Amino acid sequence: MRPTAYVVSCLPEDDVNAHGFEVRVEYRGAGLWAVLSKGRFLGRDGSWSWGYVWRDGTQEPNTDAEFAEYSSGEDSWRTDHRFDLDTALRMAKKVAPTVWCNGYTLADALEERQP
Repeated sequence: MRPTAYVVSCLPEDDVNAHGFEVRVEYRGAGLWAVLSKGRFLGRDGSWSWGYVWRDGTQEPNTDAEFAEYSSGEDSWRTDHRFDLDTALRMAKKVAPTVWCNGYTLADALEERQP
């Protein structure tokens, strides 16, 4: 048995809004992990990405040269969005307080919890 995902959240797990504010650390193979929130991947620079987009995203590679270019770009994107577990968990903990959900900040969600 081995863990394949961790959840980082600043809200209690029983909070109705917890799922929307969580950051997930998911195993991607070869000892590397991704940091995700709502389908977006966290990069080394702290920015979020929906995934690798080749050229302008409107076409797929057709020739061997284009496929080589695509593969190289995708490999580069993966390198920027995959981490060892300790780094991934550290990054997830750092960004968890900054996650928004449906226009609400974590502070908004915490304020709603107050009686």
